[in-house]
Amino acid sequence: MVSAPGKRQVLAADDDPDILYVLEELLVSSGYEVITAREGEEALSLALKEKPDIVILDVMMPGMSGLEVVSCLRKEKEFLTIPIILLTSRDQPDDIREGLLVGADDYINKPFRGRELLLRIETACRNRNYYSESIVKRTGGSSKEEVFGDLGIVGKSRAIKGIREQISSISGIDSTVLITGETGVGKEVVASAIHKSSRRRDKPFIVQNVAAVPEQLVESIFFGYKKGAFTGAVSDRQGLFSAANGGTIFLDEIGELSLSSQAVLLRVLESGTYVPVGSSREERVDVRVIAATCRDLKEEVRKGNFREDLYYRLNVINIHIPPLRERKKDIPLLVDYFIKKFNKIYG
Repeated sequence: MVSAPGKRQVLAADDDPDILYVLEELLVSSGYEVITAREGEEALSLALKEKPDIVILDVMMPGMSGLEVVSCLRKEKEFLTIPIILLTSRDQPDDIREGLLVGADDYINKPFRGRELLLRIETACRNRNYYSESIVKRTGGSSKEEVFGDLGIVGKSRAIKGIREQISSISGIDSTVLITGETGVGKEVVASAIHKSSRRRDKPFIVQNVAAVPEQLVESIFFGYKKGAFTGAVSDRQGLFSAANGGTIFLDEIGELSLSSQAVLLRVLESGTYVPVGSSREERVDVRVIAATCRDLKEEVRKGNFREDLYYRLNVINIHIPPLRERKKDIPLLVDYFIKKFNKIYG
């Protein structure tokens, strides 16, 4: 089970009592406080009253739909940075596009997998903190071992020592970094450590799984849009690059990005500028990009699935994380680390 950082409140709304029950049980067992609603109007009323940390909405509910609730909430100043996740049983691109354009942060198809939902919630909550507060803890005067332990880089194997040395050596530069390794090896942990060890540590660290972004929405999500840019754009919306300005953006699963979307990313990497959707004004941004993939991008370049020029833009510095089966001496230290971590959370 994925642990929840502290007691965050989740508003879950679905007209199906069985799904709502599963949602509530899953979230409560993971350490969240949960309030529930079975209709759109009830969800909107509870959200405005309770100001939850995250909102999970079924798209199709009697009366006011989940999309209408999202649209109403995004008009309220205090809900501009509260993450909203949509649940849908209709895996239709147009529905997904409409949901994201009215202001939802993510969508999950029903039936959902519990672990996937919890991971999406954790990512959304983490991004909310960086959007609204841009607070990152400093490492202070701790020793290198303590610092990297605090950052989650735990182990004494040659591979982990090498990764620590790489992170330390690049702390004073802003080059792009490509992190490679199998799924689950901790690429986001390493990306976070790079950010927290850099001069950008007091600025935002924004995480985005690019595989979860529909191709037609890449520019809107990366660069934001202006009011009236399209149907449903009822207000200006900040993009991820603007939110990360001065800090770091971590693009996970970069190998899943389509060729047309790769061109969009390449332009901002080359020029440091972008144009929000619906605007004619170019905006400059100061962002360090860290990307990660479990794919062999050289092979993807050879196959024509990944742009060679983007590959070299991203792969200025490469950090490879081997799987735990290849560094077994790290296991006892990881066990001790997580025991202490969970003891702090649960007392």
